[in-house]
Amino acid sequence: MINIVMPKEVVDVHKKFFTKEIKKKYTDMILEISSENSFVIDMTKMTNAEGTFFEILNEMNQIIISKKLSKKDFRREDLIKKQIELLEDTIILKKMIRLSINLLDESNYYELLKLEEDFGEYLFKLDKLSSLDNALFCEITSYRIYRAELNKNLKKKKGKDNLKKKFSIFKFLPTFEKVFLDLYKERFTREIRYMKFQEIENIFHDLKDISILFKDKKFEKTVLKYWNVYLYTLFLDTIVCPYCNSQFIYTYFKEKGEKKGKVRPQIDHLFPKSVYPFLSVSIFNLIPSCSQCNSSIKGDNEVKLSNVINLFTESIQDEYHFYIKSKKGVDELLGKSSNYEIKIHVSEYFEYRERLIKFLNSFHLNERYNYFKNHLNEEIYYKVNHTKSMNSFINSLLSDLNDFDAINPSLMDFMELEDKNRLLGKLQRDILFDQLGNPENSDNIEYTDFYSG
Repeated sequence: MINIVMPKEVVDVHKKFFTKEIKKKYTDMILEISSENSFVIDMTKMTNAEGTFFEILNEMNQIIISKKLSKKDFRREDLIKKQIELLEDTIILKKMIRLSINLLDESNYYELLKLEEDFGEYLFKLDKLSSLDNALFCEITSYRIYRAELNKNLKKKKGKDNLKKKFSIFKFLPTFEKVFLDLYKERFTREIRYMKFQEIENIFHDLKDISILFKDKKFEKTVLKYWNVYLYTLFLDTIVCPYCNSQFIYTYFKEKGEKKGKVRPQIDHLFPKSVYPFLSVSIFNLIPSCSQCNSSIKGDNEVKLSNVINLFTESIQDEYHFYIKSKKGVDELLGKSSNYEIKIHVSEYFEYRERLIKFLNSFHLNERYNYFKNHLNEEIYYKVNHTKSMNSFINSLLSDLNDFDAINPSLMDFMELEDKNRLLGKLQRDILFDQLGNPENSDNIEYTDFYSG
């Protein structure tokens, strides 16, 4: 398991793109609801309307009156623009937009879940205000209870048949949950033209420095226009699954003659969108991952704050280590035998030790890593049998350099920096360099075997 670097520029462009998309979605929804009356015709009749979207229309009517706008003002060519301006002036829509946008870039998972619940509670309140006479609200008293009931019904064999009837009272909640699910499906995972992707990719690979790239307003504008999952994973530049560190997840898109193809990582919603639909496009909830970790192991299993690690903000690289557990026979140390176990030790001094253990365990990493013994044996064999001769060869080539003594530390720095882009990078670094490379140190460490069975 490895950390992911989230560039500020990626967060900014993601937020700008979906802020615009959210505003458009919301206004389109309300315009559609009001389209039966041509939106502005007989607006004065809405003055005394109550509940749900009529409250917004009522607010708009008051704005029309206060601005002394007449019906003819809404028959000009900029009708839609006027409608959107008025919609954005309404208190209810302003709050909806603000609560929604706050979800896009919150990096603290505790705060993110609180924001998600606050938004749900606000929509639940609007539903409740518009249906005060319905007995269902006596049973369902909060958004979280609504979600739990909904998920329980979906899992039943006949749940979907009863779903519409039982939850027909809710208007705001299912409508806005669908908005966020659609934003992910229709906007974030949309296609991108090959020529545009290639253009952006070439510029990125030539420079690699995102902070400099996004100072070019033309480049930023292009990225913003075509923003989608391919550009997201391209800019994160993580080509190995951060969960298991054992599968490639690079982003590839080529279209030349008959030779066409594209590959990208799967996107894991750490907090599943089936349970937390409002987090469908929250950027710190979108983890590029391999199919083994995302689809086969994790799936839609609900996660809790007590058993997750934020790979974007919580540094864990030095808080856990792989090690070989064996009787230290000669063959094992020479890479000629697999008669050992690969184990994981989490530092007793790490503040969030229990949380990290649960997170590692949720991906079955200890068990899965024992299938990589053949690969590890090859690396051990190479290190044991060729390190001295290789060092001697390098020494003969570089002996005249003043900073020759810095070669080995530099190699270690490289290993640490490149864990995120090397298959089994941390496994090799921990065992080849820390345990076998420094046997005197490893003999003095009492590793805790925290896995059972």
